[in-house]
Amino acid sequence: MRHAIDNAGLREIVSYTSLDNVRSQAVMARLNLRRDRARDFTTLTSRGEPWRGLVWVVPAGWPRG
Repeated sequence: MRHAIDNAGLREIVSYTSLDNVRSQAVMARLNLRRDRARDFTTLTSRGEPWRGLVWVVPAGWPRG
């Protein structure tokens, strides 16, 4: 992420995981990513079932947030 911010010039890095994937959410929290609840989404799986995505972003000033 540091390379993407410092060298590649990306304005934003977005990550997402499912509501029930607590381990991935813990990793994102440890990396100091921030939840962006306004971007959470629901889509349909290949079986037609709803799947909820939780969105996390790299905040300005990362890694300290």
